[in-house]
Amino acid sequence: MTGGLYNNQNLIQQDGELYFYKDFFNNDTSNLYTQTLLKDIPWQQKHITLFGNTVEQPRLVSWHAESGIHYKYSGITMLPEPWTDTLLTIKHAVEEQLNTKFNSAFLNLYRNGRDYMGWHRDNEKSLGPQPYIASLSFGADRKFKFKHINNTNFNYELILKSGSMLTMGGEIQHYWKHCLPKALKVNGPRINITFRQVAI
Repeated sequence: MTGGLYNNQNLIQQDGELYFYKDFFNNDTSNLYTQTLLKDIPWQQKHITLFGNTVEQPRLVSWHAESGIHYKYSGITMLPEPWTDTLLTIKHAVEEQLNTKFNSAFLNLYRNGRDYMGWHRDNEKSLGPQPYIASLSFGADRKFKFKHINNTNFNYELILKSGSMLTMGGEIQHYWKHCLPKALKVNGPRINITFRQVAI
């Protein structure tokens, strides 16, 4: 069901850790999870505050966690939805592969290539000083980009295919921003699951 590391190397090799599992889930399993998550997750469109302005997020989101674990970002407090059977199955496969535990998952639904995620760092205090995040992709292929906050010559990008997993750890959230840019030629949806360990 699950595949190993793409090349066994840290993709950025400076100020953080970035590893890619290109085919973590095979095509049949990925397609099944895509359809199930589209149907079963209680997707919401939130409003966030950026530079004093309140705007509608260009994607749908959902927060799943153990009871009492909230998530705060950009003026939003996300209350936890219960784990679905599919989410738990994916979570257990990720935890077994990475030999770690996660207590929460933040999900994004990019309905088409017009939905996107701007440049940011996942550096909320609740994630700890060196957050370790496992990011799963299902559905349409999308480009994912990184840039170093201090050196404009340091950047990296890759295509996230359905069934792939990217892990971010070490000091990457201190020194690198990441984004999912618009891709106007993409018509299909992409689901992203980021498993996290949030301090209780």
